[in-house]
Amino acid sequence: MGSELISQKAGFQGKLGAASVNITYVPTDAGYRVVVTTGTEDPGSVVRFVSILTPGQRAVVSVPREVGQSALELHLHRIGDRLELERSPGKQAANATDVIAN
Repeated sequence: MGSELISQKAGFQGKLGAASVNITYVPTDAGYRVVVTTGTEDPGSVVRFVSILTPGQRAVVSVPREVGQSALELHLHRIGDRLELERSPGKQAANATDVIAN
């Protein structure tokens, strides 16, 4: 599965299993300030993760599933002046119905 470029202007909006995911970033002097917000329809389930990524660094958004099932994952990778997204690489890739980008 290939990588997708995340546009600074558009960001990323999609679903990871039952969780909605929104990824945005802005360049700062320290690196790209990446904000990942995820949650379900339950307002108490919303979680925000903020990280500064410099070139070559990675971050992973992981949503657990049933016992015995691999987590659904989005891998973020800062490559130069780009932020790329890879969906559930590895042994068990997410089904198209599990990870949907708008």
